[in-house]
Amino acid sequence: MEFSMIDRHGVFAPARRVAFRRIGDQMVLVSPDENVMLTLNPTGSLVWEGLDGKKSVAQIAAALEQEFAVSADQAQKDVISFLELMLDRALVEGVAVDGES
Repeated sequence: MEFSMIDRHGVFAPARRVAFRRIGDQMVLVSPDENVMLTLNPTGSLVWEGLDGKKSVAQIAAALEQEFAVSADQAQKDVISFLELMLDRALVEGVAVDGES
């Protein structure tokens, strides 16, 4: 069993220093620290757009499940894996929320 520090109720947002823009069906991110541009596929783009500092991991996973017709379990695993990669690169940050919605 894999262990993740990312909780399904966690809320995340893009790091303030990351620039991003949608181009067609892909999201393009620019990481100034790494001096690199990343292009996200449609799945990653949908997850990225959900990182608004308000939606939980579970809510983003539900959108992924609906859009791409995957199981709830698979959608949650995909969102958590994506967030772990983005956290490792310091491209997203956790957001403190008061209570649960």
